[in-house]
Amino acid sequence: MGIMFRNSKNFGPFRVNTSSGGVGGSTRLGPVRLTQRADGRQTVTIHTPIRGLNFTKTFGRKRR
Repeated sequence: MGIMFRNSKNFGPFRVNTSSGGVGGSTRLGPVRLTQRADGRQTVTIHTPIRGLNFTKTFGRKRR
């Protein structure tokens, strides 16, 4: 079992995440959240008014 580290700070509509894998961030624009992950991939998530129904699309390839 390894040791994991994760921390998150909010700055208005922006969130900065730090972890043992790197630094990532996200911003929310109404029902859409744009995320830059620590592994280099980008994610777009669209939240719907129907509880539990979201659309997520990830772009890019994982860095090795």
